[in-house]
This record gives sequence, structure tokens and C-alpha cells, in this order.
Amino acid sequence: MKKYIPIILVIAAFGISLLIMGCRTPQQTTTTPTATSTAPAAGTITIGPDEASCPVLGTVMKKANMIPVQHNGKTYYLCCRACVGQFKANPEKYISHPAPPTREMKMN
Repeated sequence: MKKYIPIILVIAAFGISLLIMGCRTPQQTTTTPTATSTAPAAGTITIGPDEASCPVLGTVMKKANMIPVQHNGKTYYLCCRACVGQFKANPEKYISHPAPPTREMKMN
């Protein structure tokens, strides 16, 4: 039984770190404006100049509160450490198909 204690502690620490980081789930119901629209469509997220949308989850936040990651000379802003790991594992996936922007902050 004693040999399993370190494994249990590592798993517990990982679970607690996920709770502390507060990584959010993506919102898949965001709409985009049409090309002929002059005003943003209902449900469209407007991103200000000091904000960014996490390509992994779509969370829109102030850049100052996000984690900047460089890839091929460009900076991408991610909302949490878990997203940084996912982005670094497969950056092209999230660059070519980023999650739709959302301001909702749902916890896993």
C-alpha cells in the first residue's frame, strides 16, 4: 500500500492544480456577422484592442491576464496553463481552427 501513496499524491496534486487554474470549456454557439452586415449580429463577440481570444477554448480576456506563447514568430494568447500544453502539443490545429470566441467562463 505504501508504494501507491506517491502515485495518489501526484494524481491529487494534478486535480487540485486544474481546479486552481480554472481552465474553461469552449462555447460552441457563437455566431459571426455576415459580410453585408453593418452592425454586429446578436451573439457576436467584439474583441477590443487590449483583448484576445484563446485559440484552444475561445475565452476572451484582457491580454495582460493571458499567457503569451510564441509560434513561428507570432504571439498567441492562451487563457490558462492547460491550454498552453494543448496548444504546444498541436499548434497548427488551434491556429487553423481556433475555438469560437466567448465571454462565458464555465468551469470544467
